Amino acid sequence: TAAVSFDNKTINAICWKPESNYITVGGLNISESNDLITYQLSAGALSSVNTLDLSGTVSAIDWSPDGNYLAVCVGSTLYIRKSDLSAVTSADCEVNINSIKWDADSEKVIIGRNSISGNEIRVYDFTNEYLYAADGGSASYTGDAKSVDWSSTSGYRVAGGTEDGNLVVAQVTDDSTVSLNGVNSVDWRSTSDIIAVGGDKKTFEVNTVSGKTVSSLDSYNVSCENNATINAVSWSCTGKYVAIGATPAT
Repeated sequence: TAAVSFDNKTINAICWKPESNYITVGGLNISESNDLITYQLSAGALSSVNTLDLSGTVSAIDWSPDGNYLAVCVGSTLYIRKSDLSAVTSADCEVNINSIKWDADSEKVIIGRNSISGNEIRVYDFTNEYLYAADGGSASYTGDAKSVDWSSTSGYRVAGGTEDGNLVVAQVTDDSTVSLNGVNSVDWRSTSDIIAVGGDKKTFEVNTVSGKTVSSLDSYNVSCENNATINAVSWSCTGKYVAIGATPAT
């Protein structure tokens, strides 16, 4: 077990670099003036290898599956950085970004934004180290899109938020919507078309996707104690286990 103290600073985002012992964390001035730090885990200890002052609060980060690029969200700006955190490109996304995810080919990123005229979900193509808004990549969502993800194999994208409590699963122009108590986090299982969903009012659900049908797997669904709000869900790389983070802390 390894730990780093941030003196009561808030860590908003954390992501392992694929197939490595590097982990990147983001927040606001989490270490002196640095908002983004990459650590190396070695011999049970974490050592800082790269730091970056972005003069703003990091809300979301995600490493590309090939490990070459890091997507970073600060306010309404999406940054693409190299492994050493040097600049590649950026895009103004107009309103605050809550969540971001690379696709399996490291060629697209999907973002979930705060509510703005029914255009909360946006997809960007990443080509020749530039970002381009993907044709037909935007999607409406009533309320803030708090969490987004891609399926590993079938080309679906998924998003969820808290204001309208819907989980939206889309492929090209087709989409399916499931009403829940509120969605704070989604994670697509890497080994199948199964989605873990965490939300308000003790909501934790596992949903399976088949074509345009999204079905709840009731046998997997659980309730947390003390009216907990589930803030984060994450499948293990094997798809056998799912980790859940909640408030009060669980």
